[in-house]
Amino acid sequence: MSIRKKYILFMFILILFNLIAVYLTSNYFMNYQTAENIRSLQDSMDEGLAGIAAQTPFLDLNHLEKALNKEAGRDQLSFRVVDMSGKTVFRTDHFVKRGGVLTEFRPVQAGQENYVVQAAENFGVRKLILDSLVHKVLIIELILLILSVIVSSILIIRKYVDPLVLLAHQMEEYEHCSQTDLLQVKRSDEIGLLQRKLVSLMDTIRQDKKKENQLIAGISHDIKTPLTSIMGYAERIMGKKLPPEKEAQYMDIIYSKAQRINEMINEFDEYLSYNVDEVYSFQNCSFAELAELLRAECQDELADMGVQFDVINECAPGTVTIDIMKLRRVAGNLIANSLRFMKDDPHIMIRIRPAEAGVEFEMADNGTGASEEELPFLLDPFYTTDKSRKVAGLGLSICKRIIEAHHGTIRVENRDEGGFRVIMHLPLLIVKMPFSSVHD
Repeated sequence: MSIRKKYILFMFILILFNLIAVYLTSNYFMNYQTAENIRSLQDSMDEGLAGIAAQTPFLDLNHLEKALNKEAGRDQLSFRVVDMSGKTVFRTDHFVKRGGVLTEFRPVQAGQENYVVQAAENFGVRKLILDSLVHKVLIIELILLILSVIVSSILIIRKYVDPLVLLAHQMEEYEHCSQTDLLQVKRSDEIGLLQRKLVSLMDTIRQDKKKENQLIAGISHDIKTPLTSIMGYAERIMGKKLPPEKEAQYMDIIYSKAQRINEMINEFDEYLSYNVDEVYSFQNCSFAELAELLRAECQDELADMGVQFDVINECAPGTVTIDIMKLRRVAGNLIANSLRFMKDDPHIMIRIRPAEAGVEFEMADNGTGASEEELPFLLDPFYTTDKSRKVAGLGLSICKRIIEAHHGTIRVENRDEGGFRVIMHLPLLIVKMPFSSVHD
């Protein structure tokens, strides 16, 4: 249950508890106070009636009336005089007929006649107990409120504040020692969700840090190997006089090794540049223009290398919203990757075709392909299929970042007829085109 729901439920229970407590206490005090006031009224009226009865016999009814009015004014009572037939012959002002507390009747004599005097309280029972009851209920409610605040504060501190403080301490420990593990919790509320997210974040940071260390170690290894060769060949050239052809051979090897170091540094530098927030310049480009651009950029260079290169556009006239320079970089990286695994009669093909809710770019070759075990890791920037290198595949990971920045997806697979292909899907979010099967 979420904290919000728990809080609402807790407040509902707290209010309900207060209402029940107020009802029970007020009911108790009302019954108790009512009984006390009834006894007090009865004593007062018994005393008043006893005083009236002590004066009997009265000379006449007028004397009885004067005595009753006098007693009513002193004790705030009301009286009624009834003859023996039950007829009311006299009553004081504001005689209570309903809601009052009446006492027993007392017989009196006035002149030669006998009468019955009935006494009653001249205001309701509620007024008798209201003042004292309200005062006591307020005191009880204040006590309950204070207790409720104390209990709720203790529960909130134990259930919510303490776990957050513990989580803050764990984060502080992790800051000073990255090996510290956050405690797993089984809570299902927002605090549990927060802690699970932090555990996941810490694991991700730890894995990223591990990969960064692997990357640094790999780059160091990949640079150290050709650099050692360069130093060895340079020492041979400097140490003794070599035949011109041997010296030229060593110089070519040194240059080749230096080029390899330069390529690795440039590749790593490019990966770092794509690892930060980079500005993309999106623009509309027709499929025909894009196909011609890729063909013109790569065809001549690949032809000089003896590689057959084709660009096929299967989309009807339309446009795609892309960063042209970034997509050209994707094509360049994929072609460079294919050239590393080429065999006889090399062939590279780029196909642009419509797809569901978007468009697909396929880059395929007839090279050696990759093993099924390697396919899931080829887009990882820290994975290499070259066992002589510690770090490779940065070019493919850069392609993945660019396609994802276009809100697209990329996947790699082997071709059934042999070779390797990369399929990139750009969603309809950035594509405006009618679907067709028209070849360029």
